[in-house]
Amino acid sequence: MTLLAELQERRAFECRLTADRALQTLDEAHEFLLDRGLLTRTADSALPSLFEACHEEPYAAESVGFGQWPRTKFPWFGELGECGYLILKIHRGKNLLVTEDVARLIDPIARAELARMERAAEDWALLLRHLAAAGPSTLDDLEAELGLKPKELNAIRSPLERSGAVVARSLVYARGDSHAHTAELARWDQVH
Repeated sequence: MTLLAELQERRAFECRLTADRALQTLDEAHEFLLDRGLLTRTADSALPSLFEACHEEPYAAESVGFGQWPRTKFPWFGELGECGYLILKIHRGKNLLVTEDVARLIDPIARAELARMERAAEDWALLLRHLAAAGPSTLDDLEAELGLKPKELNAIRSPLERSGAVVARSLVYARGDSHAHTAELARWDQVH
């Protein structure tokens, strides 16, 4: 066997890319995260992917996007995030679930980006200073307190999240008989 084939076989084993190593329970997914240190939600690079390791038929095979997520295991990514693991967008804007050990490695870079981005643009500085003073804040609160429209806030927050300077946490809340989704933004130095 060539070295490349051996490495590909090892990657398939370590990233649970074969059906015989499929994740069966949330506890197994948790152990997989701890073992790898970070997981992408969906397969998009050589990084380990939670959904790829599930080997489960898609929720809606005929659809694209969310429909391609595992039929029953799609909540696992968010549930692992609710266990206290950070979900970052530092991987080309894609969700990346990281353990505390990996967050410690990211920390000096994210802190440097936080300082750099606060100096680089006034709109970034406005949001970062507001979060420093007010603490983690929901999108609705930030729009009201900063006088921003949703698109304006999104344009400011996106590069900050991609750099690691800002971290978003998904929130679900009751709205009448149903529910709604929003996010809470925090500076890196407020979450780590």
